[in-house]
Amino acid sequence: MVDDGIEWELEDLDGGVLYDVFYESTTMLAGRMLAQQRLGAAQGNWYREHWARLNRYELLFDRDKVDPTDRETLIRLKRENDSKRGGRARLAVPWHADGRSLEVDVEAIWRDDIRPIIDAARRSDRPCTVFVGGQPGAGKTRATHLVRVSGLHDGPLLPVNGDDLRQYHPDYDRLCDEEPLNMPERTAKASTAWIRMTMEYADADGIPAIVEGTWRNAATVLGEAANAKRAGRSTHAVVLAVPPVLSRIAILERYYRDRSVGLPSRWTPASAHENAVANLPATVRAVAASLLIDRFTVIDRDGGVLYDGTDPDMFAGRWEDGFHRPLSAVEAADVRVRLAKIGSLRRVPGVGTTLSDPVVLSIRRDLEALG
Repeated sequence: MVDDGIEWELEDLDGGVLYDVFYESTTMLAGRMLAQQRLGAAQGNWYREHWARLNRYELLFDRDKVDPTDRETLIRLKRENDSKRGGRARLAVPWHADGRSLEVDVEAIWRDDIRPIIDAARRSDRPCTVFVGGQPGAGKTRATHLVRVSGLHDGPLLPVNGDDLRQYHPDYDRLCDEEPLNMPERTAKASTAWIRMTMEYADADGIPAIVEGTWRNAATVLGEAANAKRAGRSTHAVVLAVPPVLSRIAILERYYRDRSVGLPSRWTPASAHENAVANLPATVRAVAASLLIDRFTVIDRDGGVLYDGTDPDMFAGRWEDGFHRPLSAVEAADVRVRLAKIGSLRRVPGVGTTLSDPVVLSIRRDLEALG
């Protein structure tokens, strides 16, 4: 824990950031369990292998049952996840030398570790693919869960999340601890491949799915929508209308909060955020103009529905209104307080990173423009 005089409790986080750090703590714990499972298999220790596998399945199953608006439960489970992951450190460390050197067998990992999770999903005679889009830090993962439980969609949906799939990379557990800033880049290629393979399998097997992405590339979103249509599926586009200044502060907060208490945390490169922000307007317009989407929904960072229907012009217009809206005085004051806390942590050795400088400068410019 960093002795910087700053108290930053989970209770201080907004709903979107709290859900992100809870969700990521579960992914990291699952990644550690997977490292233990693989170590057990390599050692011929059947008990350890199957114990870790069952623990991981139970963890991921239970995560999907948590209400994303239940702050008390999110905080309790986040703390439990962090404690359990720390307690398993000794059992996973021997795997790190193997994980570092192993070649990533994308096909075998998907077959042996990812597909068994997918096979537990329910099938449908009328499957749907829901596409959730928004820049990093907009709150997509929380929104994905809200869509599944709020009545915006009837029936179960298999969540497909590229960040969640990173846990299957052989070096993921070590990277989280030793190279958190490099983890996203090191696991990106494999994660992208597993998204594609999962979507192909869902399309072929009639599994309703909800896939989240940054929508920085319109061709990627529309290509998946075309695949869904060829498979006889309905399609639903859901986009988050979140001012970029709010997502910028969120990507910093979810990284620095956990780093400030000595925990591994999720880093989002500034370029990933800014590329998504720059390309989102064109992607939203392309999605709206496409004949591949049956239903359109716009939601805000808190899950409030700004539009839901079949009018593409209303979809694009409501998103633009929400994305470009100025912050309220209360929101601007809150961002200033959160930025000041982050600014203090950035000066702490071992916690601060110059990689966050461009994000901080962008936030300051946004605030200056408000006056």
